[in-house]
Amino acid sequence: MAQSPQIPAEALLCGGGPPRPTRETLAAEALLQIKINGAAWMTTVQTPGMEAALVRGLLLSEGVIAADTPVSLHTVNDPESGWVACVEAAIPSAWLRKDIADLRSNVASASCGFCGVRSVEDLKLDGAALLHTMEARYTPAQIAAMMDALTQGQGLFQATGGCHGAALFDANATLLCLAEDIGRHNAVDKCIGALLLEKRIGAARCLVVSGRLSYEIVFKAVQARVPVVAAVSAPSSLAVDTARQYGITLLGFCRPPRSTVYSHQHRIAASVCAGES
Repeated sequence: MAQSPQIPAEALLCGGGPPRPTRETLAAEALLQIKINGAAWMTTVQTPGMEAALVRGLLLSEGVIAADTPVSLHTVNDPESGWVACVEAAIPSAWLRKDIADLRSNVASASCGFCGVRSVEDLKLDGAALLHTMEARYTPAQIAAMMDALTQGQGLFQATGGCHGAALFDANATLLCLAEDIGRHNAVDKCIGALLLEKRIGAARCLVVSGRLSYEIVFKAVQARVPVVAAVSAPSSLAVDTARQYGITLLGFCRPPRSTVYSHQHRIAASVCAGES
């Protein structure tokens, strides 16, 4: 039986009096190897759970395959922990990019979605569809409700304080999928991958994430054709530039009742905030 992604830990609490023993709860972190057609592709670090969705979403966001590519996934568990230690993806060669071996180094960190990328050229969205005309519109109340749904759904964060969350919503601000992970990018890939596996990714219109908005998050939204991205914290300059270029409506500092819209404001009611399109 697999262990829980919540791990108890003994610690010492200091401050406000004499040091005293305490029992804390940690978010689990584990290595996951990914193979494509029998060959090792990468080893990443993630919070155990939703491994098939993580791999499916990662393959799409990396540009290795398209949304409609047939993929068969097989998981292999670690005999000691019970967690999934390896996901083997079988992909018809005709659907597979020929240069996947050159896209990544062997290990990717949980802290950055592109730590394993070998070249800045690999980060370009060549051929990605522009989303400028993609339909989606939200009110301030809907933005607040989606942020609240993400917060309320982050059970692992509430227990540990040590993980990020991501959620995808449809055009009516209805929750489609929510995932947590120690890595922001892993949480996003899990959400995207879950909807790909369920063949519902076409309904996704807004991606909401905890923490800050970096380029990798916008990159993944473009690949998944999700036109609105919102976060509780600040975006980076590259995230804003990419959102403006590819037609993504980007919102940062989403702390109801206020938000800041940095690009393509036409999808957000004018009263939400100020920003540059």
